[in-house]
Amino acid sequence: MSQPKKYPVAMTLRLQEQVADEIEDIAFTLNLSKASFIRRSIRRAIEFARQHELPLIDKLVKKALKP
Repeated sequence: MSQPKKYPVAMTLRLQEQVADEIEDIAFTLNLSKASFIRRSIRRAIEFARQHELPLIDKLVKKALKP
């Protein structure tokens, strides 16, 4: 039998009711818990930011620092 994963950090999210309902609906459709869906979504958002958003900021910072 597999053991459940332990997550050492807990966070509280203050969400609008509509967003919470959307999370619940999508998690149910994907057969995930709400927590699993949120963890997965955060991982994807972080990866997206690293690939697409941070390089843009790096370019702007480099441009601003050039004399």
